[in-house]
Amino acid sequence: MRLSTFITLTLLALCASNFAYSENPEYASSQLTIPAVDADGKPGYFQDIVIAASDNNLWKLVEAYEAIPISKNIIEQVELIKTDSVPVQVFLKMTGTFNDGCGAVGQVSHSLNENKYNIIAYYKLNKATEPIACTQALVPFTYTIPLPVYGNKAGEYHYTLNDAFNGSFELTVDNLLQD
Repeated sequence: MRLSTFITLTLLALCASNFAYSENPEYASSQLTIPAVDADGKPGYFQDIVIAASDNNLWKLVEAYEAIPISKNIIEQVELIKTDSVPVQVFLKMTGTFNDGCGAVGQVSHSLNENKYNIIAYYKLNKATEPIACTQALVPFTYTIPLPVYGNKAGEYHYTLNDAFNGSFELTVDNLLQD
């Protein structure tokens, strides 16, 4: 692998390293697949990005999908769940009803800026090239979102989910394993 290719791959991986997912960028068969990239303050806005090596050490965008946040009227309630154990774990329990049988929760992304979490829950990507038939039945859902709070300093934290649901929680001590 040439040095310029290695540097390019390293930079792309660093740009993509701000994921809320357990998935990592993957390089195989001269293609780099990146699960998600933040854009305009929206974590995970572009998803399933594939970039392929082309001539002259250039890269060509093969595919990328613009994610769609779950509508505010679909999410009915967001409940904060905080454990009493140390280190503390924090979850957001999201409940709602999809308008049809094709609705599903896809990737959930977050960013943390100072003490504020910005969380976006997206619809599951539909990559079908042909129209799909969906039932017209209402489909209730519950989805639990773990917030990455391990290592956070003691203090008050705020969150916003899909620009519609807000709340806060407090960590009374630094959130680390205690000796």
